[in-house]
Amino acid sequence: MYHHYVPVSHLSRWQRPEVSNEVFRFVKSDGEVRYYSNSPRSILGQDNLYALSLQDGLDHTLEHDVMTSMVDNPYLEVANRLISDIHFRPQPADYLMLARFFLASLLRTPWAIDEMRPKVNQGISEALASGGGFDIQDLSFVPDEIKVGFEKGDRVTMLKHGVLVAIAQQVEKSELLASHSKCHKRVIRLTQPGLSFITGDRIMLMMQEKGSHVRTHIAPLSPHVCLAMVSDRSGLPSPTSQELFCRLVNEEMWNAARGSVVGFPNAPGLCERTLVRGDGRRP
Repeated sequence: MYHHYVPVSHLSRWQRPEVSNEVFRFVKSDGEVRYYSNSPRSILGQDNLYALSLQDGLDHTLEHDVMTSMVDNPYLEVANRLISDIHFRPQPADYLMLARFFLASLLRTPWAIDEMRPKVNQGISEALASGGGFDIQDLSFVPDEIKVGFEKGDRVTMLKHGVLVAIAQQVEKSELLASHSKCHKRVIRLTQPGLSFITGDRIMLMMQEKGSHVRTHIAPLSPHVCLAMVSDRSGLPSPTSQELFCRLVNEEMWNAARGSVVGFPNAPGLCERTLVRGDGRRP
């Protein structure tokens, strides 16, 4: 099963105005930028990404269903209202959904899971060898039947859902999630024509000015709406120039991307780069 580490619902907000169900994807390649026009369903995913590699043919599709229904969909509902309704005032529970989604987005990528997988395998093997299990009752987006299986030390459950549980554990223990209710937030909307944010295979940025202790978490929700979350009000961006702020975010997004970004060719920070046709069509 093809598991998206960047949800289709998020990527679709960058759909090309003149082409239905396609987005521009810009790929880093030996100093060049190759661009493609792709369906959001065909990019930024990997077959059986959330499944452990086993030899006994276990079904590994539930991880995708859990991520979609318990992480992505609650985020989508809140994000859609933030984007479309300038009068919407999110409640603490809404920001909790947003923070959980953005944190999960950092951990559900192929490179994060590749780093995580050996530790997951080792922990499960040790637990199975000792006949023990894990208490994971405090993990909010893990279904109850999986929690019960881990507590009982059920081999099938632990092997099928080890990666999901590892992601959930790291999300729930994160500093951002623990302090989300105390964070200061600001929604920044681009109103100047020709400006747009980009997104990519890393959809939340952690920016910190040199010499400052304040971390600013910034995440474009759509081409024209961006969310900033900081622990100290002094770190909240208050852009006097939309163009400069948009360029800063896009350049940081490009630098943080492991392989590719999605956006419009005229986006500041992207339009200045030399684009090489990857599919024969100009942006």
